[in-house]
This record gives sequence, structure tokens and C-alpha cells, in this order.
Amino acid sequence: GALTKVPGLRVISPTSAFAFRNSDLGVRRIADSLGVSNVLEGSAQRVGAQLRIHLRLVDARDGSTRWSETYDREMRDVSSVESDVAGGVARELNLRLGGSTLGRLQRRPTSSIAAYELYVRGNDPVLTRSDSGARAGLEFFRQAIALDPRYAAAYGGVARMQIRLAFGGDDTTMSRRDRVAVAEDAARKAVALDDADGDAHASLGFIYRHNYDFASAEVEMKRAVALEPTSARFREWLAQLYVFTDRPAEALAEAHEALRLDPLSPTANAEVARALLANDRCDESLAQLGKLRYLRPPLLRAGSIAAQCYARMGKWQEAAAVLARNSANAGVAGRGFFGYMLARAGRTDEARRILADLREHSRGGDPNTFAVAAVYAGLGERDAAFRWLERTLDERELDLEQLDAVLDGLRPDPRVERLRERMGLQKR
Repeated sequence: GALTKVPGLRVISPTSAFAFRNSDLGVRRIADSLGVSNVLEGSAQRVGAQLRIHLRLVDARDGSTRWSETYDREMRDVSSVESDVAGGVARELNLRLGGSTLGRLQRRPTSSIAAYELYVRGNDPVLTRSDSGARAGLEFFRQAIALDPRYAAAYGGVARMQIRLAFGGDDTTMSRRDRVAVAEDAARKAVALDDADGDAHASLGFIYRHNYDFASAEVEMKRAVALEPTSARFREWLAQLYVFTDRPAEALAEAHEALRLDPLSPTANAEVARALLANDRCDESLAQLGKLRYLRPPLLRAGSIAAQCYARMGKWQEAAAVLARNSANAGVAGRGFFGYMLARAGRTDEARRILADLREHSRGGDPNTFAVAAVYAGLGERDAAFRWLERTLDERELDLEQLDAVLDGLRPDPRVERLRERMGLQKR
């Protein structure tokens, strides 16, 4: 994390780098897999308040040690160790550290070591792979804030995890609207405490996107990228925004950059596939998604993107089959999209059973109006589809990731463009 603040240094994101923890692969193999020239190896031992860290910078070409150091410090000095390491590596790689960079490296985000440790635990990339993991991450960040109420990065973490939960699977504990509001409060608090917090700006961008303020969303996401240019996640969100606002070439450029920074990341690979779909390169998109076929638990967006590719190719049965494999984990919104594909595939009885179940959910207070609209669109019941889409738009429940596929089933009805204009999207 400290090394990412050094200008001119490309640092692989944790998702990919951590795949090689405890690996017996040689440095050359690891470096080739990640596309890097150097590998920083390390180990840490903690006994009470004492910390010993061994580090070695290895040249991937020949396995030689370029730099090594052992630090014996107390836990309260962990921040100074991070800046020392970043400085040592930068000097060995002949990178100059200006005053502003040194200032960022030496700045302590919190004086509480316990809060810092909780923050690190909350940032484990594995936690975002499931709703239960995201809730655990959220709790780590909340505990960090309880220990240090002025810990800006922890508020940014709260915002990120609330967004993850709001747009994940079924959530019976809080409505999406309420979660987004809590996320916005946390992100604004983080920015107020530290305007250089990339997580906070990225989360604000996501919230603006949810509220159809796409111009403000782009400003915030670009600010996050400028603050942390080696964060693959921020570039993934920016790529999504470009897809939703019909800028496919820019989307593909950002998605490729995210993948370059995090080559083993499932989400980065999926966002390249989404951008390829937006560029009408469906065969390439499906090939990209093939890399995620055996991922467990499955990445739900991968199935959605694949289904949209098959739909664009007119292969409705294949589209429905892809979504059927993940239907048990897709939640109410995913079931609506599955119903849409079933209807387009001519399996209308199955689609109507899903529709009846979704309508029952809606009467019970579940706000997934987009799922209902999607099935009506697939069945060709246009008036009902637009009625539910208008309601969905008012309630901020549109699923932007699946919206275009659903609207394609309603074109060339002029109400499609009127709906898009209400959202502030340009006419295609």
C-alpha cells in the first residue's frame, strides 16, 4: 500500500499478489505471471507489542537480492516501517521521492494501532466475494471507527462495504435506499476528514451513479483514480460508468488498465468482458469470461455479462442456460433477469411463474421493481414494462448493469429514449 504512493512505480494489486502467498513457485514464475520486474518478499513476526519484519527485494531476471532489511520495532511504529520500506525500495529502483510523496508516506492515518489493524483486516479482498464476508468487513471498519472516530480511511471502508451489500444479493436487514444513504454519509465524512481518501471519492462516485448524476460520478471516480492510480478497483468502476454512458472505447481502455494492475482479479477480468460486450465484440467477451468458469463461489456478474452476449447474438436458450446455473445465488434482481431471458427464449410459462413470485415479493414490501419490469419486457407486455420501469426510476432501483439488455427488448418504442433522457443519458 505504501509503495503505491511512489510515482513511476507500478505495483500489482493485492488480489493478484496475494494469490502467491505461501507459494513454492520461483520468483521468475511469479514475476512472469504478474508482468513485473521485481518481487518484494517479506515475513512478519509479532510477539506482544514487538514486531520483527524481514524484507527482500528480488530481481526477477536472475533471482538476485537487490535490497534487504530487518526491522525490529514496536507495533506503535508500524507506520514508520511502511514509509522506510517504500523509501528503501524506491531508492534501489532509482526513483526519486519528492517532498509531497515523502509527506504522504510519513503521514499517519491513525494513532491507534488497534484501529489500524482492524482496518487492514477489513480490506482483505476475500471479504467482498460474499455478503457474509462484506458484513464481516463492515464490522471491522465500524470497530476501527469506534477506536478512532477521526479515522478517514475507515469511513471510506464503511462506504465501500455498504455499497457492496446494497448491490449484492438479497438483504432483508436494510433496504437498498437506506444502505446507499448510510454509504453516502460515511463517504462524505471520510472526505471531510481527509480529502485525499480515494475510497471515499470512489464511493461517492458510485452513489452519484446510482442517483443518475453521471457527470458528478465521473468527477469523483477520476479523483479517486488520480489519488490512487494503481487501484484496479477504481478503474473498474470508471470502466462501468463509461459502459453505462455509451462510451465503449473509453470503457475498454480503463478495463484493460485495471487488468494490467490486477491480472488475476476475477472482477477485473469480468469488466474487460463487459467492455468488450459494449464494443460489440461478443466472441472475445465470452472468451474472456471463460477464464472465470471454474471460480467458486461463482462471480455473478460474469453470468450476467455472458447472458447479455448470447442475447445480443440472438442465442436466447444459451442466455437462459447461463443464468440458470447461478439462479440459486442471484437474488430477486437476478431472478427478474432470468425471467426476461426465459421469456425471450419462448419459455413463457416459466417466465410467468417467476413474474408471479416477484409480484408477490413486491406486495410484501420488496422494492425490486426492476425485476418485475424485466420479465414484463421479456414477455412483450410493453405497457406494463414501462409502467414498472418508471416506478423503478423514481425509486432509484434501476439495475444499470442489465438495463440496456432489457431496453433492447422494448426498442424501437419511443418510450425507451424518453426513459433514458429522464436518466440524463444521451440518445443513441
